[in-house]
Amino acid sequence: MNTSTSAQQPTGESPKKKLHVSLLLVAGFVFVASFAMGIAQLMGLGLGHLLGLGTLGKNFIEEVMVTSTGGLNLEMQTLSTVFSVAGVLGVIYLFWCVIEQKKIKDLGFALKGHKWDFVWGSLFATGLMLLGFGILLAMGQIEVVSVQVNVGSLLLALLMFAAVSFNEEIICRGYMLGMLMGSTNRFAALAISSFVFATMHAFNPNMGFLPMLNLFIAGLMLGVTYIYTRNLWFPIGLHLFWNFVQGPVCGYNVSGTLTESVFKLKYPTQNAINGGSFGFEGSVVCSLIMLVFVASVIFYYERKKSPERI
Repeated sequence: MNTSTSAQQPTGESPKKKLHVSLLLVAGFVFVASFAMGIAQLMGLGLGHLLGLGTLGKNFIEEVMVTSTGGLNLEMQTLSTVFSVAGVLGVIYLFWCVIEQKKIKDLGFALKGHKWDFVWGSLFATGLMLLGFGILLAMGQIEVVSVQVNVGSLLLALLMFAAVSFNEEIICRGYMLGMLMGSTNRFAALAISSFVFATMHAFNPNMGFLPMLNLFIAGLMLGVTYIYTRNLWFPIGLHLFWNFVQGPVCGYNVSGTLTESVFKLKYPTQNAINGGSFGFEGSVVCSLIMLVFVASVIFYYERKKSPERI
């Protein structure tokens, strides 16, 4: 994985902000971004309804009401999520380009030295998810009852999760973690951003203590390379294929939300080992896999005096 590292601030960057100032900016950003995403999603739902993509028998108000419960069909989920990207970009422009007077690429989109990072992130996510899938199969904690491949659904799901990963990475790692790293040490910044990332999912279906803890660890996993590289391409690839392989391929609920999938799973019993109704992210196996990954990345970078590659 060719990933140049630099935890130092770019040349010409403004002096460090006080931590409380960064926290206030982050809080304001998250609030405004959430509002903008909601408005953009409503616009997407409205367009989808006009195009006849809505769930049969539901009017537009009903479509809006089921959005947060995962009751939308895949077409409407994808359209509303893709529209939300516009909302996020608008808020990023305001907070990053206007207020901070920085360039979009400085969020972590530089390609020099990072051309393969997205691919590496995708491969790591796929490998980690399949490892967990294999462990649970071997333990008899899940059973595959059928296999069905719908290429159209897979492509729509890939597009939807691409929008999700882009939104959440630019919010939680690009802006939030980047801002906090300018005010405190990288590990404190990572912990704070991971906590916010977890709370952003607090109202997902089937939430519980272990899923919430795992979402915090997922925030660590997604941000751990960023604190060394200041680049988003690896986390975006990791996030996208973590969700895509988890749900549309393996058949788990993704953070509590059901998706169409290649493998149809059966749980002999729902418990903390297999994750139950929340999905793989509610599993202690998931916890261990993510923690090992985080520790391995930190060990890799910290053992090098001048780390340049991962």
